[in-house]
Amino acid sequence: FFSHLSHQMSAGEAHELLTPDDAKHSFCGIMFDLEVLKEIPVDTLTITSVSVRGSLGPMAVYSTPGSYWGKHQQADQWTQHYPETEHDPSDDVLKELEFDEPLVLKPGDTVGMYVHSTQRGSAQVHYGEFDENNPELHNATRTDQFISIKPGQAHLSNKRFFRRGPWGTGWRKRRSFVGKMAYSVTYLLWSPTTNHKFPAKFRRLVCLMLWVAKQIDIPVDLAKCVLAMCPYDIASHWPSPPQLPEPPQATPAEEQATPAEEHPTPADAMLLVDLH
Repeated sequence: FFSHLSHQMSAGEAHELLTPDDAKHSFCGIMFDLEVLKEIPVDTLTITSVSVRGSLGPMAVYSTPGSYWGKHQQADQWTQHYPETEHDPSDDVLKELEFDEPLVLKPGDTVGMYVHSTQRGSAQVHYGEFDENNPELHNATRTDQFISIKPGQAHLSNKRFFRRGPWGTGWRKRRSFVGKMAYSVTYLLWSPTTNHKFPAKFRRLVCLMLWVAKQIDIPVDLAKCVLAMCPYDIASHWPSPPQLPEPPQATPAEEQATPAEEHPTPADAMLLVDLH
């Protein structure tokens, strides 16, 4: 049932992360890392386009698994998602570069991104400056509930991945992406095997639903099917459970006499029985 339901609900929910328009610099490209966050139970996150502004020209977009660092001059380590396409200047309005090959990621993944123009000049791609003394500002303006865009480096050469630039090195550190990242999210469906990935309040709902099903003689499998249809935040308005006082510390003699054991709560015990 769960695999069938997952197939039926595979269409992604569209999202976008729009950064502040705080561009202070421009040149041929920008390279940065993007992290998929794990707080929300997501099955896949698919990046579908990147939007930037500048004089543009022949634009292309690449990605590499993990961080870009150490691979920023190794073209064979990157996958192209947006083929080189000529664009007219767009200094004031973001231009969307829609991927031919969407980038599919999992929660916890980090991926290096590279947006570049082969046009000569110094105004092709606008980007911002990362303030090392105020990293919280960057994090707050380039992070949403699903992804986090990290600080990166600008590329000063119109030759992709090239190490040299107008003043020696082809790279300028402490730079930040300015633009829009469009992506879709496919949520993780609840099942006994994914239960641990859901918020604590949702897991409390699972315990309650399974307990009620037993009390009123509803098939447990039916209750599980209902839970699979529930959004992950359905119980987010529930009050948090009260904090229980810490048990008294045992003396060394008591610890030797009685080894410590972990006992599940009644709700946990019921859950362990009924989930499988």
